[in-house]
Amino acid sequence: MRLLNFAVGKTGFPYACFLVSITEMRRWGKMRYSLISLCIGLSLFSGLWACAPTNRSAKVDPIGEFRVGHTVVVGKDMVQGPLSREADPQKIIDAIKQATSERLSVYDGSQYYHVAVKIDAYVLAQPGVPLVLSPKSALILQLSVWDNATQTRIAEPEHITLLENLTAKTLI
Repeated sequence: MRLLNFAVGKTGFPYACFLVSITEMRRWGKMRYSLISLCIGLSLFSGLWACAPTNRSAKVDPIGEFRVGHTVVVGKDMVQGPLSREADPQKIIDAIKQATSERLSVYDGSQYYHVAVKIDAYVLAQPGVPLVLSPKSALILQLSVWDNATQTRIAEPEHITLLENLTAKTLI
């Protein structure tokens, strides 16, 4: 019996289609085998899902009248997390600023908003043991948005924790 069938989607990248039905799981007799196979299938599916390319040139749905004005990223109180590799704080700040500007510049509304990011902590994963331990990187930050017209912060800063995706490269 096959658990997964790999097909090629519109993007040309493989994706996983689950072929296990509930009746087939019952035929196995023991639920633990179906749970193990489901976990394996989900991990393979999520790993292949991450392989799909992101199309940033496509037209995006507007966020009201949002248009990014200034993007400010600070990290003077940035803390290196436990078991993290050393990193240059300025490189992290520059990378976050570039990624934020790149992703928000596609919105072309009529009202300017400024985005402020404060990096609180980071963890750069150590190399792991293949198929046994594959640590992930993390980033903890605060994000606030300011209205250019009223010169006020729209809401209290949002605390965001970003974790590295599970991909085929990080799985092995």
